[in-house]
Amino acid sequence: MSMNCYRTACFLSFLLLLSLMALSLSLFAQNPQQRQNTARAALQSEMVQEGKDCRDAKSQFALNVCIEQVRGVSQHDFDIFYENLFSLLAPDPANQKALQTAQEQWLTYRALSCAAIDDLYRGGTIRPSAVTRCEIQLTRSRMRDLDSLYQTVLHL
Repeated sequence: MSMNCYRTACFLSFLLLLSLMALSLSLFAQNPQQRQNTARAALQSEMVQEGKDCRDAKSQFALNVCIEQVRGVSQHDFDIFYENLFSLLAPDPANQKALQTAQEQWLTYRALSCAAIDDLYRGGTIRPSAVTRCEIQLTRSRMRDLDSLYQTVLHL
């Protein structure tokens, strides 16, 4: 590698490191109240949608397309909720680790539960939407459970 190429790579690495540090500081700079509000907003976004997903779908194909979009939004809301809850636990890394371990186990549970739904509807046109609905329903349920279990962290 030429000296100029090495310098350029080092400079780019340095810029990337500075960008990551700035992002970390901006996320860290959010106060607990802001994190609580952000988590609650993500939860509320999902709770108001329950029972309203894809009501206007006129065919199974349309339902499959629509429900896939709902899953993306649901997962996005969950990610925001979880990230903020995780950050609120930062004063004690052991609490963060416990949540992370529980979340890994829950992801396995969700995958196995929805695999059972996949097996149930194997070969049917409803299969894609049934599996996706399973993932959405369990994700929303997980958000409700975490909100209740971590009430003192998220609401006080």
